[in-house]
Amino acid sequence: MAYHDNLTNLPNRELFRDRLDHALTQSRRKGSYVAVMFLDLDRFKQVNDSLGHMVGDKLLMSIAERLNTVIREGDTIARIGGDEFTIICEDCANLDDVTKIAQHIVDSLVFPFFIDSNEIYTTSSIGISIFPRDALNSEELLTAADTAMYRAKVEGRNNYQFYTSNMSDMVNERVTLEADLRRALKNKEFELNFQPRVNMKSQQVYCVEALLRWRHPEKGVLLPHQFISVLEETNLIVPITEYVMKSCCLQLKAWENTQFSGVCIAVNLSVNLFRQGKILDIADNIMKKCSVSLSLFELEITENILMEDTEFCISVLSQLKKMGFQISIDDFGTGFSSMSYLKKLPIDCVKIDKSFIEELLINNDDKAIVSSIISLAHSLKLKVTAEGVENKQQLEFLHNQGCDEGQGFCYSEPLSIECFESWLCQWRNDHSTKLNKINNKVESLVI
Repeated sequence: MAYHDNLTNLPNRELFRDRLDHALTQSRRKGSYVAVMFLDLDRFKQVNDSLGHMVGDKLLMSIAERLNTVIREGDTIARIGGDEFTIICEDCANLDDVTKIAQHIVDSLVFPFFIDSNEIYTTSSIGISIFPRDALNSEELLTAADTAMYRAKVEGRNNYQFYTSNMSDMVNERVTLEADLRRALKNKEFELNFQPRVNMKSQQVYCVEALLRWRHPEKGVLLPHQFISVLEETNLIVPITEYVMKSCCLQLKAWENTQFSGVCIAVNLSVNLFRQGKILDIADNIMKKCSVSLSLFELEITENILMEDTEFCISVLSQLKKMGFQISIDDFGTGFSSMSYLKKLPIDCVKIDKSFIEELLINNDDKAIVSSIISLAHSLKLKVTAEGVENKQQLEFLHNQGCDEGQGFCYSEPLSIECFESWLCQWRNDHSTKLNKINNKVESLVI
């Protein structure tokens, strides 16, 4: 009992260390490799949060049984805590042997687990260190494998990574970034920029997208792709989303009874907020505290959310829709959402991903895809917004295809709130003048 995990009956950390020390002694005599694998389940917390700890425990037991069937005879698998497992691969002749074992483990976890009438999918991120290449003792080997596992997480999960010397620097940078993010929340270093979405027929601006920026005291302004993954991994995405939604509500309130009244604000939602079921709590809190019309508040979700649990997603979106929020699908066309589910979604708009707009003028496939998306959306009575519109030629093609809105540098880059308000005043003035000239010409022709 002192040397085994009570839940899975696998060796625990203590026995794992003893066996690893023994394997290293044998390896020194034989001149062979020993590989240490550090395996962490991807999004295991979601299972615990949504289905309960009893189901989570049964899942861990099932995973232990499956892993035992794929490792080699003589190798050791241990559970060292939570959803973390370690594996010792002894007597490896070369690195190809290690690669085959790691890939076999990754592949084995792709198939679903059936627990208490639940069909559960999980994947793993695996870090690998090699004796004597990466370290000379068990403690350092385990630390190196743990470091490589974090790299596997960064690379998108569901993969394995071998330890390299520069990974330690990367992990240190990540730790520093996490600490900086926590300080930034406390010191209110985050701010919002706004990018307009322009109606292609009327040239009116009915909506703007709120985009998060981090004004780092040393590195300057940082964009979301430079820190958003750390926010999600550390669950700081929850307070950040609360900050963004509260800020947008305050802005909508400030625009009431002004010339900007009626302009909608769109906010991107993290996939993790859906996985954890937190978005409904945040939205409900916002709805209670902010006395603004939620019809002026648009929530953007990525199409990939639908691929994970479509029925759950439909349920959450339906509740958000009942609260009064507008709903749009961002990055549309990059996922593989089923058409049968798409028509069930309580959404108002689809946003064509900018990757299809970039080569619109030189790639006939992109032209066909964009035209098809517009036609499909309109047949479902949905509005269509094209992202990443950068020139007049793209704009002309999209307008001719009946696209409703455009967003991109062709109109404006993301702006601070003060600059956006100035831009909108100038935009309205310019297009009001043009419209008056057109109306005058029409009247003269009629006369």
